[in-house]
Amino acid sequence: MKKIGILISITFLLFSFKSFSQDVFPNNIIKELNYEVHGTYKRAVKKSQFKDAKLVRDIISGYPTNWISSYVSVEITGTCSGKFLKASGLNEKLTAEQKHILNTIDLASEITINVKYMYKDFGRNKLENGDMHVEMTIIPEVEAEFIGGHQQLIKYLKQNSYSKLPTKKADDFRGAVIKFTVNEGGDVINAKTTQKWGDFKTDQLLLDLINNMPAWKPAVNTDGVKVKQDFVFSVGAGGC
Repeated sequence: MKKIGILISITFLLFSFKSFSQDVFPNNIIKELNYEVHGTYKRAVKKSQFKDAKLVRDIISGYPTNWISSYVSVEITGTCSGKFLKASGLNEKLTAEQKHILNTIDLASEITINVKYMYKDFGRNKLENGDMHVEMTIIPEVEAEFIGGHQQLIKYLKQNSYSKLPTKKADDFRGAVIKFTVNEGGDVINAKTTQKWGDFKTDQLLLDLINNMPAWKPAVNTDGVKVKQDFVFSVGAGGC
């Protein structure tokens, strides 16, 4: 009888732990939707940073000069007035042609810097070839901003969509991505879904959410002129 009593107690404890685990860690974990809005770039740079640039290190943050023994070539490419330009140099010092690209490069375009160099491999006590590839996007001097700031933007997006989205179970999250432009007047234009949630009603809801956004403060370039700027809005599962 004593052994039976112990077995019953163990069974009860195991059942209780299982029930507790299911309560605390349910199979369908409820997650908070994650809302994000950011510029369409990975590594941003402003044209004002090029104004007094004389060396490659002046335009690349954290440039590793300490372990470069010598240069083979430095190539800079970019789009200026819609025309693709390329200029090469033999060392870290920027050439006149390279400076021209930096100072006339189109807003929102990509600038690419390719550096080929030699470095000292102390383990083998010899010089080795190395290369560096850096891509940067030219952004406005003053970026476009939702009136009230980023927190107010996220608040607006959540208040006008969260309760209308499908169920909040983890397995139901598909996420969506919408690209849009803030024009010179601060209006949102050219909203386009690049990743769909999965059903027409939800996709249309999110697209309307962006199209009906209040006006922003428009972006401004180095000359003080208002310009367009592209952004990406994404919503999907976040947290655990």
